[in-house]
Amino acid sequence: MLQQTIEKGIIKPEHIAPDVSNFSFYVDAFNELGTCRNSGFGVSPIPFTAIVEYSTLNEVEDFPSFLEVIRIMDREYIRQENIKSEAKKPKKKSEAPPASKSITKRK
Repeated sequence: MLQQTIEKGIIKPEHIAPDVSNFSFYVDAFNELGTCRNSGFGVSPIPFTAIVEYSTLNEVEDFPSFLEVIRIMDREYIRQENIKSEAKKPKKKSEAPPASKSITKRK
């Protein structure tokens, strides 16, 4: 049925969320760790100490891989949030170009 709606153009493939069920542990961890971000100007990265503590409490066996996956997800999240933030900023009025000096040839 989903394939039919795509073929008919009702739904565009890029609007379908990817299946991340095989990565649910990482998605859940990332969502939980996201609550540990420092507040302030802009989006800050998830603190390393929070990732260490989470991995200890949840008995993560392969910490280096866990850290890498969380960091990759975090960088992309921050990148996307920065794009959204830039899009919301009011556009600056373009300044008038500097007056050009006319160059006249001397005869």
